[in-house]
Amino acid sequence: METLANLDFYERFQTAIVGVLGFAGVIIALISNARLVRRDRLEALRQERAALRTALVEELKILKFSLEDGIQKLEEQGDRGEAIVPTDPMSDVYNAFVPRIGILTSQEIKKVMWAYLSFRQFRKNLVLLPGTTVVDQHRVKVLGQSFVPFLKMQRNLLPLLDDAIKSLSPGETTACTQ
Repeated sequence: METLANLDFYERFQTAIVGVLGFAGVIIALISNARLVRRDRLEALRQERAALRTALVEELKILKFSLEDGIQKLEEQGDRGEAIVPTDPMSDVYNAFVPRIGILTSQEIKKVMWAYLSFRQFRKNLVLLPGTTVVDQHRVKVLGQSFVPFLKMQRNLLPLLDDAIKSLSPGETTACTQ
């Protein structure tokens, strides 16, 4: 008799029971899909962050090499002659990724921006050296009498570039949760 009562109950509310189960299934599917989308988004962000770090590190290494090479050539030359120096900051990668730089950690952003802005300012300040003349819109001529301050300016940039490179290098970065 009791079984008959239970059967009658299920028969009477079967539509409601199926509706509740169906609704619960939809909710579970939505939660699962949201979790998958979030995981995919975080993975894409992680990959973009890694690509940005790699591109910036390589560009910073090129900038550092150009400075070291320039320092070596000027030291070999002594204070005689002249040097034609580009005024363009050579920062195409940085300029292209400035809108996305926020995906890096605040410490990485600070060091990278400081290095690039200092390098850009260094290039712009070349015209302030005594005896420097503008060759064209992208180059200046630095005379031997200005090599000492010019070398000092270049050497001052090297630690900034090293800090930026180190902060972006794989073993040095910290996890950024977003």
